[in-house]
Amino acid sequence: VPPTAPAAAEGTQAASAAALAAAAAAAAASHDREPKVFFRRFALVRAKSGSRLPRVELDEVGPSFEMGLDRVRDPEREMWKKAIKVPKAAKPKKVKNVRTEAMGKTRGQIHLGKQDFDQIHTVHHGKAKAKKLRADLDIQARKKRKVSGGVGAEG
Repeated sequence: VPPTAPAAAEGTQAASAAALAAAAAAAAASHDREPKVFFRRFALVRAKSGSRLPRVELDEVGPSFEMGLDRVRDPEREMWKKAIKVPKAAKPKKVKNVRTEAMGKTRGQIHLGKQDFDQIHTVHHGKAKAKKLRADLDIQARKKRKVSGGVGAEG
C-alpha cells in the first residue's frame, strides 16, 4: 500500500467494495510555508482474506500531480476593489427580532404600541364604552351641581 493511501481514506464512510473500481483524493497541505495541493488516483485491488469480506488495497495509478504557488504578486488596487465588490442585492438583509431554534423553527417577536381598547373590537367592547360614557356623564353632572349649588347659595 502506498504511503499516501491511508491519508486519502481518512474521513470516508463505508461503501460497497464490489461497486468501487477507482478512487480519487485531493489534499491541501502546507510544507515550509509553501501551500500545495496534492491530487492522486487509486485503483481498488481486491485480495483474498481469511474472512467473508475481501481485503481491499489501494494501488496508485495516474494521473497524480502537485500544485503549488510559483510567485505571488498583489493585484492593482482598483481591480481588486472591483473583484471583491458584492452587490447590495446579493447581501442578505438583516431581519431584526427573528431567530431560528435548534430544530429549524423560526420564531419572531413583534412590538405593538399602546392599544386603545375603544377602537379595538373585543367581547366587552360595548360594555367598556358604555361604562366610560357613564363615568364621563357622572363627572359632568357633579361639576354642574357644584357650579349651580355654589351660585344659588351666594345669591
